[in-house]
Amino acid sequence: MKTILVILTFCMVSYSSSAVDTTIVFSQVNYEDLFELAHKENKGVMLYFHFDGCGACVTMEGTTFKDKAVIDFFNKNFVNFEINALKGKGIEISGFYQTQVYPTFIFLNGEGKELHRMVGIFGAKEFLKQANDALNSKRSLTNYKRLYEEGNKEPDFLFDYTYMLRDARELNPKVVYEYLSSIEKNEYSAEKNIRYIYEFCLHDFKVYTPFKSPPFQFLVNNKGLFYNYLENSQVDTRIVWILNATIN
Repeated sequence: MKTILVILTFCMVSYSSSAVDTTIVFSQVNYEDLFELAHKENKGVMLYFHFDGCGACVTMEGTTFKDKAVIDFFNKNFVNFEINALKGKGIEISGFYQTQVYPTFIFLNGEGKELHRMVGIFGAKEFLKQANDALNSKRSLTNYKRLYEEGNKEPDFLFDYTYMLRDARELNPKVVYEYLSSIEKNEYSAEKNIRYIYEFCLHDFKVYTPFKSPPFQFLVNNKGLFYNYLENSQVDTRIVWILNATIN
């Protein structure tokens, strides 16, 4: 009997130990004490905005949040805090950070300054990359916004900035135009630019490259190039959508 109890105890301890790090750990302190804790532990802050019944949130929780590399990195480097944006005090906090689409992830330093923002579903690799960007003073979205306002219009910078704005749901058609204007037309055929034109000629049902623009004309005249990398029907759909928008 004593042997059985020892075995059961060992199994329970082993299970308990393995269950500790099965997802990102979210702090149970009050929001008001969050930044003091982060400052004390010399960590950043990750705010996770969600709501009950949010399908995209459930997807993140069931996949990316359970990736071991994500768990280890976030638990080591951030005080993580979840906020139900449609319930109780979460409504007020959500309003303060102006969140509208969920899930939203906002990264801040220990003083409460926003560094980086992401909106939507992300795989583990991309989630980790952007979390690292948040901790890198040169790679954070806030720093890119500052550099852009100071006049940085280098092609590589604008290219990266476009995707950062997209992931934060803050995409500006002006930045798309500036990037495509910063490269030569013979550079359109590079794979990264084919994918860029495809994604940003039409975004969130808004036309970003008008019918007469060189990027759209390149798309129409070189569909075969786009077919090599992208779903053919989706390429055609973008062309038809922009044509209809022009006619209307």
